[in-house]
Amino acid sequence: MSPIVPLHPVSLNFLDPALETSYRVHSLPALRRHCRLAIIVGLVLYALSGFLDSWYIPPELLGTVNVIRWTAMGPAILTLLYTFTPRFERLNSIPLALVGAYAAAGIVTLLWVGSERVAIYYNAALVLTILFTYTFVGARFIHALSINLALVAVYNIIFWQLHPYTTRLLLTHDFFILCANMIGAFDGYLSEAQRRRLFYREQELDQQRRHHLERSLHDRLTGLPNRELLHDRLEQAIRSAERLEQNAVGIFIDLDGFKPVNDTYGHEAGDHVLQMVAKRLHQAVRDSDTVARLGGDEFFIVATNVPDHAAVLALTATLIAELAEPINLPGDAQILRVQASLGFCCFPYPKASPSDIIRRADQAMYGVKRVGGAGAAGHSSAQSECIDLGPALNEH
Repeated sequence: MSPIVPLHPVSLNFLDPALETSYRVHSLPALRRHCRLAIIVGLVLYALSGFLDSWYIPPELLGTVNVIRWTAMGPAILTLLYTFTPRFERLNSIPLALVGAYAAAGIVTLLWVGSERVAIYYNAALVLTILFTYTFVGARFIHALSINLALVAVYNIIFWQLHPYTTRLLLTHDFFILCANMIGAFDGYLSEAQRRRLFYREQELDQQRRHHLERSLHDRLTGLPNRELLHDRLEQAIRSAERLEQNAVGIFIDLDGFKPVNDTYGHEAGDHVLQMVAKRLHQAVRDSDTVARLGGDEFFIVATNVPDHAAVLALTATLIAELAEPINLPGDAQILRVQASLGFCCFPYPKASPSDIIRRADQAMYGVKRVGGAGAAGHSSAQSECIDLGPALNEH
């Protein structure tokens, strides 16, 4: 079953203003190219039709007819130039629909100055102008419809009251003009509706792709970046540190004695503890830093622009203190205290890579584990790489 697209049934506007704005921005580049081509083609054909004037217009009126024709082309040329201005981004459909109105006004004026016998020839040009406005110039359906319905009204006022045609001729012209409006309106409506439905479907698919990508790169339990996204963040941090000549640090965090939490209180309690740990780690670092979950009770932090080794120690002390705060289990009076072992690796260093930084920090963390946990240590070969670049971080 096709999804219901939130369009207004007449104007075809999206019911969501933000979606309507997004559609207009998305379609603007193609609209610019399309309407410029359409106006140029229309101007060329309108000018070429002037060669037919000598067949149907009396010689004494040819000068007047030429003035009318070129006067009608003037506003269309100005509209073509208007498409190159920033204003076209905000107001485009109505000026495009008026291009058809300018052409129709010129044809109606030619019919006025010509005799009734030329009406049968120039009426065909009027029908083509109607179709041009609906299907080619790039105007929206609702604006093309408004312009062409106004044309029908003006045409009948002029040639029924002011410059009367015979009833048979006027009704014949009305028949073909209305037929052109019906065909053009249906085509314009269906084409625009189809474009908008396609855009809406593309937006839905993009949103689904982003959602699936987000899920594939984030841990489902905590919402933190997973190992794959962590590698990407580390790669960016390495390049940035090298380019800006700044220090950065990767911190491996492993909770001490987490397995008994699951065994004693159940996996639901264990999940709650992991979520609280993730929240506290995220609160303890800057927005520019990355907190990731590697799996189980293992986490990793990437902190950039770290001035010196003292700043790293200050950060690890903050993390240990945050994690040591008591955790209330949901629906239970039990309060848990979590301890963690931290290992860090400063970078950049020669041939630094995401995998090597994680490995070094992991090794340092296991050194803490071996002496009882609840502490932090740096990898021995990279610890000295956190050279003194200024005062310790105070953002943490």
